[in-house]
Parts: sequence; C-alpha cells; structure tokens
Amino acid sequence: MENLLLKYLYRKRFDYSLSPMSLALLAGCGGSEKTTSLVEDVTPAIQNYDEENFVVSGNAVKGPLENAIVFIDYNNDGLINKFRVIKSDEAGDIAGWTEYTEPFVRTDVYGAFEIVSEIGTTEKIYLSDETTQKGSEARLVTITDEKTIDRSSDEFLPDVMLTAPAGSTVITPITTLMQIGDFTSEEMVAIFD
Repeated sequence: MENLLLKYLYRKRFDYSLSPMSLALLAGCGGSEKTTSLVEDVTPAIQNYDEENFVVSGNAVKGPLENAIVFIDYNNDGLINKFRVIKSDEAGDIAGWTEYTEPFVRTDVYGAFEIVSEIGTTEKIYLSDETTQKGSEARLVTITDEKTIDRSSDEFLPDVMLTAPAGSTVITPITTLMQIGDFTSEEMVAIFD
C-alpha cells in the first residue's frame, strides 16, 4: 500500500523524506489557488428545509477549525459555485436542468457544521466531465480564509483546502489524502500500520 502512496506522491512531486504521517498531514495543509478571493465575503445562510432535503453535518478538524467554510461540492471542482440538477422526461431522457448554488456554512468554535441542501439525495447532478452522480455521492470540502482559526494553536489558518468523501462526518488531512489518492479506509490503515 505504501508503494501506491509513493507513486501518487511522485506524480505530485512531494518530498520522499517525509514519513507517511507527515505526508498525510501535509495533504491537508496545501492551499488551493486563491481560494480566499473566491469566498471572501461568504456568510452562513439560514435555510428552511424538510425531510426530502439533503442534510450533512460533522466537523472540520486540523485542530478544530473555527469559521472555516464547508460546502457540498456537487460538481467536484473545489469551488463554491453553481451546479446543475438534471431533469428527465417521462421516458427517462434528459429534458433539461435546474441550476443551484452549492450550499455552504461556516463552522463553529468546535469545527462543527450542518449543511442543508435544496436538493434530495437521489437527484442526478451533471458533472463537468459530462458524467452524473447522485446528490448523496458529492464530496465535502472545507476552505479556510483569513477569518479561520485553528483552535489547536489559536492561530489564523488561511489558504487550506480539505476534502472528505461522501458520507463522511469529519473533514481532516487524512480524509483529504483518502480523497486525493482514492484510498479506502482499509488502505489508509495499511499505510499507517
């Protein structure tokens, strides 16, 4: 399993002298390109919801991340933006789509969040690579900016992007490594064993 990780890291040009644990921590520490400018004035939205809407809750952790932005990345591009829900006709063919903005919130002092989506878990989402996925298959993304505080050090922590696979209740550097390297939880255990 470690060979798979090394092959992946070679493609990404990481330093091989780091231990697997250091690599896992670094996987979540690298910022994305200018993420703070994309979310500079983002504030949490209060939304009404019912039983059919998709609700995701959990914690963003690299230490608890306070005031980090967490969103459901329906179109898998790492940005808070619009996505398309496919509408089908009676024959099951694509008859158009409806656009929505990806739902987001800011975390509390403990890194906790709850996101309420306007769409259901079985809705088909159109992806940029021209494939589709169900709403429940969308990954979670955390972006930090100049307002985000890592509560383990009480320091501001801008420009970090963490991800987690669909169904996760935590977003951490480890879940980011799992998402980027397409590793299962069993494979991660083998890497760190």
